[in-house]
Amino acid sequence: REGRSPDALSGTLLATIGARLDALPSELRHVLRAASVLGQRVLASGVAALLGEGDRRSWGDEKIAELVRRDTLVRTGGSRDDPELSFRHALLRDAAYASLTDEDRALGHRLAADWLSSREVADAMVIARHAELGGMLAMAAEGYVHAARHALEGSDFAGVKERAAMAERCGAAGVLRGELESLVAEASFWLGELADCAAHAKRAMGCMPSGAPSWFH
Repeated sequence: REGRSPDALSGTLLATIGARLDALPSELRHVLRAASVLGQRVLASGVAALLGEGDRRSWGDEKIAELVRRDTLVRTGGSRDDPELSFRHALLRDAAYASLTDEDRALGHRLAADWLSSREVADAMVIARHAELGGMLAMAAEGYVHAARHALEGSDFAGVKERAAMAERCGAAGVLRGELESLVAEASFWLGELADCAAHAKRAMGCMPSGAPSWFH
């Protein structure tokens, strides 16, 4: 209202909310920082995984109840043993995330990628994003290619190209790069972009073992 830019206003709000979070007991701040790495909505088991084995015993209903009482988190579902929690407001999550050091943030994303990889229902895109932010680029590239494959199965051809670009950004090479190029070639075919289809298919062949089923495809 006073004519300040959205960025300046956002910074002011984050600083104000950050001061509110700083007033919390250290163990609750620790929980919120771990939760912020996972996103706006989290499972208690995921937060426990990021806190580490030493803190796992102290994670439980008491901390959840206290954070809910302080109007910082809300219960949004899940089970009794593993409730789903959400930050009361996205800016609360942003402020908690901003309070992490670069080293702790990267470590949190690596732990998140490992935890999500152990869950059958995890989204390949989410895992890949955590892996990339954690510096695990090989894992991220593989995850983005996996997500591109899912996009092709769902006829999301623009999504295939978007995810393939992310995998390329993470250094996808060798046979994985060949699979990436093959997926983009097929997406281009269905989009009617036949020249692009041929170009990507030729690049895919150059990455595949000559005579292998993938090369013939």
